Amino acid sequence: MIQILRNNEDLQAVKYLSSNILHVIFYKAGELTINDLHIKVDKPCTLYVKNVDSEKPILHLEDSAQEHANINVELQTAGFKIEKNMSYNLPVVDWADSRPYPIMVK
Repeated sequence: MIQILRNNEDLQAVKYLSSNILHVIFYKAGELTINDLHIKVDKPCTLYVKNVDSEKPILHLEDSAQEHANINVELQTAGFKIEKNMSYNLPVVDWADSRPYPIMVK
């Protein structure tokens, strides 16, 4: 089952309830707050958060437009006291197939 969390011109966000995955597409720099989870990015990107309700969520970051080599992500989860400011240098590729870049929150 999918829960639609946000759907507007700035971002789209859904949560896959059975697999505990949050999928967010940021069309521009922005923020998303859902309950105790707060995500902020400084550039357009796609973000998957696996195990979103756990103490160790796993992030997958993608620059679908392949226009940015570096994307800053801020993740706060009040319930688990995780607060990370993360900067990622994404691989630069010269082919059209872009795959999410996995990041482990430590």
